[in-house]
Amino acid sequence: MRLSGLGPSCDEGRRSPHRVVLETQHGDRVLTGGPDDTVAAVLRDAGVPLSAVWTYVRDEEEPSERAAVRFVPGFTRLGQLQREVRARANRNVDLVGLSGLVPVTAQEATDATTEWTFPSTGGGAYERTAATLSQEDCVAIVGEAVARALDTWPHSVPRRLLVGISGGGDSNVMLTALIQSQLLVPGDVVPVIVNGPDMERPVQTAHELCDELDCPLTAIDQPQAARLAGICSVKSFFLAFEKHYPDADIDFAWTWLLRRTLAGAARERDIPAVAIGANREDLLSEGFLRLARGLAPMPAPFRTIGDEVFFYPMCEVPKKIGDGAYPRRSLENYESRTPSVAAGRSAFYQLAYLLADHLPGMDMTLLAGFNHLGTDVAAQQDPIAFDLELDDHIADRMNDTEQRERWRTFLAEVRTG
Repeated sequence: MRLSGLGPSCDEGRRSPHRVVLETQHGDRVLTGGPDDTVAAVLRDAGVPLSAVWTYVRDEEEPSERAAVRFVPGFTRLGQLQREVRARANRNVDLVGLSGLVPVTAQEATDATTEWTFPSTGGGAYERTAATLSQEDCVAIVGEAVARALDTWPHSVPRRLLVGISGGGDSNVMLTALIQSQLLVPGDVVPVIVNGPDMERPVQTAHELCDELDCPLTAIDQPQAARLAGICSVKSFFLAFEKHYPDADIDFAWTWLLRRTLAGAARERDIPAVAIGANREDLLSEGFLRLARGLAPMPAPFRTIGDEVFFYPMCEVPKKIGDGAYPRRSLENYESRTPSVAAGRSAFYQLAYLLADHLPGMDMTLLAGFNHLGTDVAAQQDPIAFDLELDDHIADRMNDTEQRERWRTFLAEVRTG
């Protein structure tokens, strides 16, 4: 795709095909594509949402205020048209300034391992910098974010922390940042990994990292995990989950098992807080999901579940930057993941990704709002409370009769006693 400068389009080529003219109150832009490109694709490549414009061609030879116009669907290929397409903005907002049509400052790093687009301090998404980042850059960015999260540590909670790690990028760099922060006493940071099915390589990776950090790793085997979580066995737990929830991601079962296991391990060690490697997109997608259900977002970076405080030190860190700190280990973790079957989960993650790409900085603005709202609501009513009937901590509004019975039946099958 090629594009012209800001301002009214020139007469030359006004009738040329393979062009889309973006018409806005902030001036026009000419976007040029190939004959096989669709109208929507040309707009999308420029960062212009199809929903923000009305696309048409003028039927009369000399356009005028009264000229006939004909709507052109976004799936139309430019090669099917004899005239240029006009894309009229349907509001007077600055589509050009927030699109991919504005100049972007480039910043390149030596030995880059990842990239990210940052908003400017004054101009936000209107003035963005596309930066490649080295491993050292990523570690530094994560370290600053983790330090900000540690600065909000509740005064009533002793600074002892059990850190749940998985061998993946997020938890690896999270542990590194916590150890190197100098805001915690090294002996009060206890890394733990739960050794479940197909976890041989992640456990090996976690041991390698902890050796590098001179921080002993505790590996919880499956019988220990089952005891701490209060279930018969890890194997029967996953088999039962697949039976009762054949349409759900196994990740949901892992989340429940890890929460119970890590909380139990922390309780036995008299450690009041558990760190989890949930990142910016994790918390954004969770917030979108809860808002879609009419619920307030969960608080972060601290949440109380029963007698344990769960800490999310990576809550401001995009996964792509976290992974850039340990690219090889992150890639190995990607390759071992199973495909997600939860369409809704994928949709909310997609929303988080698109937001960061198209409006850099807006993801952090929303996340900050989610956290403020979640913290305020949690101060009035705990969003994760103990349910006597289910004998489990559950998120608010699990009041659907069928849903509750399904979960009760599952728990009855997997629990001991």
